[in-house]
Amino acid sequence: MQTLPTKFYIRKESFFTKSKIMEDVVSEKTADEVTNLKTRYQKNCRVMKNVGDFMYVISLQLPKRNVQLKFQLTAPYPQVIPGIAILSPDLSPDCIEELNVFLVEKANQLIEKHMIQDLVNECINWLTTNPNPENPSIGVGGKNSKSSRTKKKPKRGKKDLGTDEISEKKPSMRTAIDVISRIMWDESLPVEEFVVGYLDRFSGIQEKPFTAFSWEDVASVDYHTLAIPKHRICYFKYNTVKVWDKAERLDLVFGSTGDTITLSDIMLIHKTDSDLGKEYCSESVDLLSCKSLASFLPDWSHDFDDGFQEADTRANFFLALRIESEEIKARITKWQHSVLQELPSYRDCRIPPSLLHITLCALRLATPDLVADAVQILESSKKELSEIVALACPLHIADIRHFSNRVLYAGVETPPQFLQLTDILKSRFLMKGLLHADHRETSQPHVTLFKLNQNVVHEVGAEMRNDQICERYSGYRFGEQKLDNLHLCSMDNVRQEDGFYKCPVSLRLEKNNQS
Repeated sequence: MQTLPTKFYIRKESFFTKSKIMEDVVSEKTADEVTNLKTRYQKNCRVMKNVGDFMYVISLQLPKRNVQLKFQLTAPYPQVIPGIAILSPDLSPDCIEELNVFLVEKANQLIEKHMIQDLVNECINWLTTNPNPENPSIGVGGKNSKSSRTKKKPKRGKKDLGTDEISEKKPSMRTAIDVISRIMWDESLPVEEFVVGYLDRFSGIQEKPFTAFSWEDVASVDYHTLAIPKHRICYFKYNTVKVWDKAERLDLVFGSTGDTITLSDIMLIHKTDSDLGKEYCSESVDLLSCKSLASFLPDWSHDFDDGFQEADTRANFFLALRIESEEIKARITKWQHSVLQELPSYRDCRIPPSLLHITLCALRLATPDLVADAVQILESSKKELSEIVALACPLHIADIRHFSNRVLYAGVETPPQFLQLTDILKSRFLMKGLLHADHRETSQPHVTLFKLNQNVVHEVGAEMRNDQICERYSGYRFGEQKLDNLHLCSMDNVRQEDGFYKCPVSLRLEKNNQS
């Protein structure tokens, strides 16, 4: 047996070993919890494993009011609460939303505890004690009964004039039905530019074009027509920008929740590049700075044999959150070495620690003054972005997956603030004509670990190899990265002194930034 060289090395290995043991214990407890649920509810419990980003998707049919509960468990559960979806033909949309909010609050109270059975019990108690406000003919047990039709007069009590409690009621938000009607009948709105985000019973949140749906009553359409109950709609997007979101109480379509940005502002995104060029004149751009920014433009003339047409349309910059956590970089490096021991041909395809990052979006900046425009957008947004990240939890880097057998990557569990920050930046770059066309759709945040070239793919049979790696390291956790930096990166092959990409601007998003 080989003797370890130092005590420090032993402690370091011990740290990783203990961490892996803890992860395995949590995973086993989750598996036991799922088994117990299947045993208890039998045919009323359906479990799917490894569905997309979810470790388990659990569907439970409850006798109360024909309610189906769906729980979506990711790898870090129970450190992260499960996704919760509620389906019931006997409950009104408002009642379902109220119950959903109630269960999410309970889940946050039970965090770090295996909580599914507790949430089921809380749901049953809630259904027992809360009648359905929009369906008074449905009783507590879900049946039409005389007692359920009897309305009880509320007891009158004396107002306590000595208290100063004033309930600050939030403004009423316009519904998904209102948004659908506006999109369908307002001639100034291009219907083909709208996207609907909705809750699928088995696949979670899905997106489809507005025009893909039939907006007739669901009961009147046949099985070959795509229709959806209105209460399952989560949000609407114009192009890639959210304009209405039920969970976030966002309403840019009507402004019913007090948002200052309107749909008219967002529709500037859809202007042509020539119009944007006429409207937007960067008067503050310094010509000297433009000349210096020219050094960041990648030179790809040697990469294309058939002229420069392809180079002229290719993304040449990207916006990134750099991985700065030493713990994450150490764990990724160790994991990469373990893969290279089995597959040494992957060695030249490894992403070094100095280049690890999460891409937010890709840009096409063809000239130095466009680079200057992008820099100006980022610097002017710093204060607003710092206020957003002040409320953000760290990003969890976990699990191993692959894209088309060419890219092995680590998944990223993002807080809502990350998506909010990304949406803001995408919309601003898109309004100025800088966002690359292939990156307008929302992409899955990830950290690339290996990027395989075509020769390696054919040489080692990457399809089978990568599937084996992903299965072996399913749920593997690398650590947490703060949402505290932002870099505009050039895709040039030249690197900075610290090994990272060349960056015309790098922002430090201070969480305690107050002004």
